[in-house]
Amino acid sequence: MKPSPAQAPGFHRVEADVAAKKTRLSAHAPSTTESASAQDAAVAPPNDKEAPGDRKVKVQEFII
Repeated sequence: MKPSPAQAPGFHRVEADVAAKKTRLSAHAPSTTESASAQDAAVAPPNDKEAPGDRKVKVQEFII
């Protein structure tokens, strides 16, 4: 007869491991917070000009 999970020592180790990982992951900052801080750090200077590659160019201009 198989022992119940409450009596199995391996079950208690896995249960403790899962609880420890859950605690560690819940302490991690949410991705939205990390993303917002990265976006705030990437602000261009006010005198930065638009690069030529950012302009919308019609495809016909390249074909000619």
